[in-house]
Amino acid sequence: MPQTTTKRRPIHITSRDGEVLRHLAYLGMLTTEQVRYLCFSSSGRTRKRLRLLWQHRLIARHRRPVRMGDGTAPYLYTLTRKGEGVVDANAEKVQSTRYAGKLSLHFEKINDFHIAMMLATKHPRYPTLSNWQQGKRVRFSGTVRTERGGMRVPIVPDAFFVLTFGKLDYVYFLEIDRGTTDLRRIRLKFLAYLDLWRSKAASRQLGIRSFRVLYVTTTQRRLTNLLKVLKGLQRNFQRSEVICLTKQGEISIERPGRLFEPTWETIDQTGHHTRVRAFPVLPITLPTAPANPAVRGPDAGAG
Repeated sequence: MPQTTTKRRPIHITSRDGEVLRHLAYLGMLTTEQVRYLCFSSSGRTRKRLRLLWQHRLIARHRRPVRMGDGTAPYLYTLTRKGEGVVDANAEKVQSTRYAGKLSLHFEKINDFHIAMMLATKHPRYPTLSNWQQGKRVRFSGTVRTERGGMRVPIVPDAFFVLTFGKLDYVYFLEIDRGTTDLRRIRLKFLAYLDLWRSKAASRQLGIRSFRVLYVTTTQRRLTNLLKVLKGLQRNFQRSEVICLTKQGEISIERPGRLFEPTWETIDQTGHHTRVRAFPVLPITLPTAPANPAVRGPDAGAG
């Protein structure tokens, strides 16, 4: 008979167990590999401890449905009510990401980016991750001009986050593109973001002067198509490099520092495809963006 959660050996909640539970409370759902890179040194230790935490009903495990013949999907872990009680008993202030779809592949890819950023920003050369919000908490709209007049396009990024160097804040919107959205809709979204950057709506709602939009897409072919769409917008917006793109292979929790390398692609003000650093590193050498008032670049925020 398969082992159930009622057959378990005693458990002593260690400080690392508490760390696992806090990460689950904050991030909402984690894979085994995500837990490993956050808390452990090996996959074997990670699986063994997660199994014990599951047996004691401190965490729940799930599997995504798979098509017949595709094998068995890996486990996904979430916090149980009992696990929440342990976190609460430790008086930890955590951010819950409880909303429908947290077991989706899309949610996992958002967490991959978030965790890579959490790990990378531990390095003293990189800024601090000072704010992260997701789950439809940040909403805007941009005006897109069509033959029929102005059209309001909703903007609900997958995440909004802020990196901080001393007193300087750098603001970002994150979009995880799964390759299923029609390019015409992508074009509208690009236009809406660029209109938002040009307008003062973000300043009024979030107190930021400027920002950068990051798109993480699936394949090189999809990335090439998105860059073509972005290049076609230069007639309307000279500052199209506000939007930077990369593919999932460049985002890695195994090598989180890759985020801060010039692995991002965009279209510069001359209309040429170029690779850029999307994030500041020490020493800070970001260009100044023309604006009224002047700001520190398309990724700078007022904080």
